[in-house]
Amino acid sequence: MGNSLGYYFSNFFSGEPKFHIPRLMKVVGSITQGSHIFAGQELAQAFINTHAILMRCIPVPGDLWESYMGAGGWTEGSPNTSALQTLAEEGKPDAQIAVRAAQSLGIRVAEMALIIRKGLSVNADLLQEQETYQPVLQKIKKGSLKHS
Repeated sequence: MGNSLGYYFSNFFSGEPKFHIPRLMKVVGSITQGSHIFAGQELAQAFINTHAILMRCIPVPGDLWESYMGAGGWTEGSPNTSALQTLAEEGKPDAQIAVRAAQSLGIRVAEMALIIRKGLSVNADLLQEQETYQPVLQKIKKGSLKHS
């Protein structure tokens, strides 16, 4: 039970009948792939983003227009795991768009993670009083979330 989510969250019960869910401050980017153009990629991205928000994380899109809520691609019916890569290498525009969207999404997720980490570091004294920030502030203090 030591690694279960319930055990983790139980550390934030203050003793009063008040539960403090930690702000994990994780950045999430959704990348989906389907075998057909309308195979549910956007629906899956919406679910991933909603779940991220409910878990107190930050969903990040890539660059518009290719990645307004995540990066999604389709394999033109191929079941091969490398189908999207093969289609992009063959010059298929939809696959190339999906690859660009995934690349921009990765960049934006990394940028946002750096912005959040720096912001937490700079404002650690201000946020120290709020119990929900304790887990992430402790990681920064220990050095497991270093900033430059």
